Amino acid sequence: MKKIQRVEKLYKEFLSFRERFLKEAMELATVTQTAILTGEAYRPIVIVPPEKFLQFESDIELWAKYAFNLEQLATDVKQFGAAKRLFYPFPKLITNASNVTYYTNEASAQQTRTVKAALRQLTVAVRSARTHQPPEQLEQVLDGLNKDREILSSLPPETVLICRRTGYNDLYCSYETPDASGRVVTRVSSNGAFFDGREVTEIKLAEKAQTNKTSFYDQLTPLPIKMYGGCKVYLEHEAKALKEHLKGTKQERRIQSRVKRAAKQAAERAAARRAREEAEAAAPTPPVNDIE
Repeated sequence: MKKIQRVEKLYKEFLSFRERFLKEAMELATVTQTAILTGEAYRPIVIVPPEKFLQFESDIELWAKYAFNLEQLATDVKQFGAAKRLFYPFPKLITNASNVTYYTNEASAQQTRTVKAALRQLTVAVRSARTHQPPEQLEQVLDGLNKDREILSSLPPETVLICRRTGYNDLYCSYETPDASGRVVTRVSSNGAFFDGREVTEIKLAEKAQTNKTSFYDQLTPLPIKMYGGCKVYLEHEAKALKEHLKGTKQERRIQSRVKRAAKQAAERAAARRAREEAEAAAPTPPVNDIE
């Protein structure tokens, strides 16, 4: 059997195994998230029933074995295009945990690509639009893509772009364990987090203060490129320049703060010294006995 065929066979086996594993995980899940685009539940947090613990432990070991073998077999097979996100990160089996809570945090994700790569993707997007877009929408879609092409074509081909997506939440678990001095926090991946049901019987929503997160990207103007859907597109060199500027400003503020603190401490010491001297000057002079 050719190597590519072995890889494809193993990959199909893994997909079948993964589907069965996640189906059972979702059925047992105490907490899940809902995907924005599809509305489907994912990222299961599971309390594994004691009678199923050995099964899940074995399945997670098998998951890791599939991933290792696929990596090894696919090293030299360029045609193999399996998405690693399907098996990484592994489902997380957590033992010796107690007082488990969960919460969500605002999240962001970003990727970089050159203008040259973006133009290639745009060409594919145009071809796809001509094939799949309804006739009544095609002109508008192509007009938007042509405007994107004008913007990209005005930049040097090796210019690096940052495509940044926001507006979604990550799911986290927090728990105590005898091996840690404080609470342990772990991000729940789409492949799930699993707690030993012999130790954990409930998972509570954490009381978490609401915060308004800001990003230095809020100070940048994104390029008006629409081809990446919900992503905002920035120039990497502008982002780096702003980071350096903010870093310098922060360092300058830190120095100024130290100078002000030192001046304040010096003034307080001087005031204390003056008060002490004034107190000593105001104190009555003790009488001096004459010596006959």
